Amino acid sequence: MKALSCLLVGCCILAICSHTDAQISNLVVNGSSTNFTMTSGDSIRWEYNIPIGATASGELWYDVNQNGIIDPGIDKARFLFMQTDGDTTENGGPPDLDGAVDGHVIFYQRVGIAPGKYVFRLTHNSVSQQVTGTATALSSPAHTISGTVTPPAGKSPQYIFVQAKRNENGGLDFWDAVTDVSGNFAIKMDADTVGNPWRIRLSDNYNPFPPTVVSPEEISLTITGDHSGNNFVFLQAAAQAAGYLKDESGTPLGDRGVFINRNDGGVNRSVRTDASGFYQIGLLSGELTNQTWHLQSESNGNVSSGQLQAEASLPIINPGDSLFRTLTIYTANATIQGLVRVNGSPPGFPVKIVASNSDSASTETWADSSTGVFILSVTNKIYNYMVFPNYLPPEYQYSSVTAHPGDTGVIIDITLTEVKERAPGIPSEFALHQNYPNPFNPTTRIDYDIPSNAHVRLSVFNLLGQEIVRLVDRDQHPGEYTVTLDGSKLPSGAYFYEFKTGTYSSVKKMILMK
Repeated sequence: MKALSCLLVGCCILAICSHTDAQISNLVVNGSSTNFTMTSGDSIRWEYNIPIGATASGELWYDVNQNGIIDPGIDKARFLFMQTDGDTTENGGPPDLDGAVDGHVIFYQRVGIAPGKYVFRLTHNSVSQQVTGTATALSSPAHTISGTVTPPAGKSPQYIFVQAKRNENGGLDFWDAVTDVSGNFAIKMDADTVGNPWRIRLSDNYNPFPPTVVSPEEISLTITGDHSGNNFVFLQAAAQAAGYLKDESGTPLGDRGVFINRNDGGVNRSVRTDASGFYQIGLLSGELTNQTWHLQSESNGNVSSGQLQAEASLPIINPGDSLFRTLTIYTANATIQGLVRVNGSPPGFPVKIVASNSDSASTETWADSSTGVFILSVTNKIYNYMVFPNYLPPEYQYSSVTAHPGDTGVIIDITLTEVKERAPGIPSEFALHQNYPNPFNPTTRIDYDIPSNAHVRLSVFNLLGQEIVRLVDRDQHPGEYTVTLDGSKLPSGAYFYEFKTGTYSSVKKMILMK
């Protein structure tokens, strides 16, 4: 499951035990309608009744003072979510796994929640019910991932959630830990490390001290045993972007991802909204270059979900600036239909088509390979959309088309230019070429030349200078070489790739955009 849904999934760990007519009732968690315990890493199954087609909102709080009551000034909110009877799209929360709009909701999944006391609250039509619960530690962990979190000056280092997050679908998607009074944490997990390297970061990109910036934002870790020294520190921001994320009716959207991207690709940062839908994204002084910025809500990853992605354009940001933008997630109520052609014919391969109003919202879909036909779900509350294909190699040329809700017959013409092959023979000098496509998702090609026998090392680094992939490390004869980087397990952002021999080195930048 995608990151957001897995985070929200964890919210489903505890239950409600009281009954209210025409509200939430008959809740059973792991076979119990009263208090229960679970172990970190266990499967959790819960079900309840709710009015047909209704939506419940939920909150999971880490019960710091263990009094069984949600005390917002003391306890720590861990998850917020919405769940709708019959909704299987994970659109804003865990799905109803029975798939039926029948007034009965079922959910189950393994969850690596941190050991501790919790309070879970579920609300429908302003009526709330809650239950306490206990998550116990994994009895025989196979791996322990530890480190220290250093908070901003004057802030407590205790009760900060840190997470090991799997890079691909597999078994248990995440394991959590909570920092102690000294800021130390220890993530206890089982032996399943499929998806290596894992990502170590603050849980769900949630920053308890906005608008500070967490450094590093995450650590890429190949888990082979116990790993210590995974340390994080909060840095003072020089500027910020802030605002609210809401749906089109004005309802705040809590625990949703909001991203900011510098338009040269040099900065990509994400945070999560709080219970009121508020977000704050801090920026460091060294990141404030002569570039404009772009805000967006996280994609729900499902083109048929009916929700658009919120967007906003920002100007150049200077030290001391605090820019405020409200982002609105619209629900689709119209379509734009059209045809994509490559040199006048159907493409013969899937083409992602995007409809974007860069200061309001965007949506995407896939054109049919054999016909080129596409249908974009849009809202008629936005009139102008730029429609264009995305993630094409550089030899594919196109022009964007302006379209409006209700338009049909929109034509996207793509021209495949002549591809120049690399010259045969032995190169005259060492050379590292720019990867393409760039930006890419998820693969890109890197070419390099060797005029004489050499030991070649080609590595990929993140913005912190940490080597995350070594593509080549061997002796090679003179010639022209090509390697492919698969970024499917890497987070979006900017990366550097370095080509080194005994006498030559070169570094270039590339952008992964998912």
